Amino acid sequence: ERVKHVSADVGFVDVCIDPGKPERVLAASYERRRRAWHFKEGGEGSRVWLSEDGGDTWNEVKGLPDGSVGRIGIAFAASDSQVAYAIVENLNPATNTRREEPDRTERGRDVEPTSAPDAAAPAAARPIGGEVYRSADGGLTWKKASTRRVGGEPHYYYGQVRVDPRNADRLFVLGVNVSASDDGGKTWRTNFARGLHVDHHALLIDPSDPARTLLGNRDDTLA
Repeated sequence: ERVKHVSADVGFVDVCIDPGKPERVLAASYERRRRAWHFKEGGEGSRVWLSEDGGDTWNEVKGLPDGSVGRIGIAFAASDSQVAYAIVENLNPATNTRREEPDRTERGRDVEPTSAPDAAAPAAARPIGGEVYRSADGGLTWKKASTRRVGGEPHYYYGQVRVDPRNADRLFVLGVNVSASDDGGKTWRTNFARGLHVDHHALLIDPSDPARTLLGNRDDTLA
C-alpha cells in the first residue's frame, strides 16, 4: 500500500521513528532525476513530512527551507524524542558572496572549511549549501540551528545525521569529514574521525556506551 506520493521525480531517502512514540514518524522526500546528459539535483519536492498515526496520513512540517532543496537527512534524539534534527541541502541562491571564515569565538577549533565562491560566477548561482535544523516539538516545527554551512559536498552523496542516544545536544553530520556538535548544532568541529580515510556514510552509536561507535566510510568500516 502506497501511503505517500509526491511526484514521478520524487522518492523517499530517509525515515525515522520516534523512539518514545512509535506512531510518530518523520520522512524525507528527495526530488532528483539522473539522465545520461543531465542531473537534476533537487527541487520543490524535497521536503520533510510528519505522520502522527504510524504513516497513514502525512503533513509537511513547518520551518524548513522553501523553494529548491536537495537531499535531506533526519533523526530523532533517543534521550528526548521531542528533539529532532535535519541536515538540509539548501539549493536556493546565497545572498552573501563573501568567503565564510570561522567566527572569532571559534578560533582554534577545527571548523568545517567552506569553499571560496567562483569569482566568475554570479552570486545568484551559488547555493546556500548544507544547513542543520532543530525541532523541539517532535518534528512539527523547525528552526535553523547554525548559521554556518555543514556537511560534505556533493550533498547527495551523504545526507546523514546521527544523535548521541544519551545526549540530545550532541550530533554528527556525515560527509568528507564527520562534523560534530556538542551544543545542539550551534557550533561544529571536524576532528571526530581525524586520521581516518575520508568519505563517511554510516555511523552507529552504542546506546549503552555512546563512546563506542561504528563508522563506515569509503575505505572500510572502523570501530
